[in-house]
Amino acid sequence: MISPTITKQKESFNRKLIDSKYISGAKRRAMNYGVTFDETITRKLVFEKDNGQCYLCKIETHLENSKDSYQPKLSTVDHIIPISKGGPHTWENVRNCCLKCNITKHDRIY
Repeated sequence: MISPTITKQKESFNRKLIDSKYISGAKRRAMNYGVTFDETITRKLVFEKDNGQCYLCKIETHLENSKDSYQPKLSTVDHIIPISKGGPHTWENVRNCCLKCNITKHDRIY
């Protein structure tokens, strides 16, 4: 049986890994489009800033990611003005968004 301490350490490691993958992908896109990039922004911090609520449909999102299936309520970082449209990766331009809304919004400006 795995101890609760090991389970918590594993969960923490997985979250850090997910955040580091997110940061490297966002940084690469920001560099490609020549926009400002703030390295302090993580999916978890954006989730906390917006109290876990999707800014588009107002549902409660979650941070846990399961590789088994599509999870429409998964928390994602959305850029109000997309990076591809010249929007910076800064605190003023990021919001918490559920995966379903983020996929639907794509690179549009609402």
